[in-house]
Amino acid sequence: MNKKLNKFAVLSLSLTLFLSYTPINVSAKTKATTPYGWRFPEQHSTYVINKQSKNYKYIWKKAINGWKKAGFKWEKASSSNTHLIALTQKQDKSLKGLAGIDHMRYNVSNHLIVSNKVELNKTSLKKYKYTTKQKINVAEHELGHALGLKHNSKGSKSVMNPANRTYSISKPDIRGMKKAYSKSVANLGDAIGNNIVSIDLPIKLNPRISKLHMNYSGKTHKLTLSGNTYDISELNIKYNKQTIKNYKVKKNGAKFKIILPFKGYKNFTIYSGKHLIKTISASKYTTDKPTILDAKRNQNSIELNILTKPGNIIKIWENNKPIFSTISDIPEDNITLNTNTVKNYNDLRLTQHKRGKKTSKMIKLPKLNVGETYKSIS
Repeated sequence: MNKKLNKFAVLSLSLTLFLSYTPINVSAKTKATTPYGWRFPEQHSTYVINKQSKNYKYIWKKAINGWKKAGFKWEKASSSNTHLIALTQKQDKSLKGLAGIDHMRYNVSNHLIVSNKVELNKTSLKKYKYTTKQKINVAEHELGHALGLKHNSKGSKSVMNPANRTYSISKPDIRGMKKAYSKSVANLGDAIGNNIVSIDLPIKLNPRISKLHMNYSGKTHKLTLSGNTYDISELNIKYNKQTIKNYKVKKNGAKFKIILPFKGYKNFTIYSGKHLIKTISASKYTTDKPTILDAKRNQNSIELNILTKPGNIIKIWENNKPIFSTISDIPEDNITLNTNTVKNYNDLRLTQHKRGKKTSKMIKLPKLNVGETYKSIS
């Protein structure tokens, strides 16, 4: 074994029959049986843990014990008898964007596993503040691949979730394991020559924001963003393609709150490094423009029938000054402005405002002569 591998854990794995295990609850997005595609010739495995940090030695042991509780028999052996090498190492190019990966070799004619090299990305696990329990979940995921399991669905509550850090071994994973080993080796077909192929089975990082909430203050003209970040160390927030805020994440999954001053109605974009996390269009933080169903000018007044939403504030402007304001309590609001209120009927504009959002863009009422009616202005 070379000097580089001496720093890390070495394990050998194969499989045994299913025993009892206490599963977690399963969501509707979880496949009832985790898919499988490979297996070892035998239903047991040997393993060796070589010199490495005390922390990662503990993590690998806990991951092994997790699968043992699910029904596997693990046996220690010398490194010369191993079928799987598990490494905990700093990030290299092959690990970028990953929490870990399994490099598997198997015989394509019967899908029997020849060997695995499993890697945990120590750099990412530290950078994105994985807890010890979450590191164990990642190790269990990679051992699941090494035993023959594929990924469960994207939103699954399964150790084989493709971006898992949250879930341990669940009932669907156990069902997949049982199915993979339900046939005898004799029924898998004979190997045809040296038909060995290599594949990579990664567990991806999943930089994302959950529970994103936006609130705009008309007094300060600032937008407040709050939510929770995962697999993100820093947020870069741009407005109209210009960076206006860099925010360092202190703890994975912790709630953040960012206050952003700005002018206009442009898009916000949120990045983690070069990875686009979220685009916030103006429609997300701005009140919808009101719709004038019809407008009629009489001799001494103008009548407006406005499509709005209860609770919205409708303002009417003349020469860029507010001359009328009302809070709507019905979906269609009727407003009458008389000559005591309006001096210039040819320069009337409307805005709408909803609490927690920016005031809508103005819409201009077309020139109305006495006796004229206009329809659908927005």
